[in-house]
Amino acid sequence: MGIVSDDDEGGMDIVSDDDEGKMGIVSDDDEGKMGIVSDDDEGKMGIVSDDDDEGKMGIVSDDDEGKMGIVSDDDEGKMGIVSDDDEGKMGIVSDDDEGKMGIVSDDDEGGWV
Repeated sequence: MGIVSDDDEGGMDIVSDDDEGKMGIVSDDDEGKMGIVSDDDEGKMGIVSDDDDEGKMGIVSDDDEGKMGIVSDDDEGKMGIVSDDDEGKMGIVSDDDEGKMGIVSDDDEGGWV
């Protein structure tokens, strides 16, 4: 399941992989950007919060099987990437001022949804 919602008063992007309860959440508002990547395999969780105006960037890495979540936010093109390498699943959320875009890919064979 993938949900992408974006509005002018605090957009929110959710990427969920229900294979084993894995969930990634990326929330971006004007008063404190926050990215959360949770991998419920063994209760692993990484939280990255950055509240500064110049090139916000947070990286969360879970090395159990090469899982990695990257949340990057700058004033000229916000972008969040959540990758779950169990079976090549990947979710990409990109947000810029001139054309918001959300892409979520998740199935057992690496196809796009």
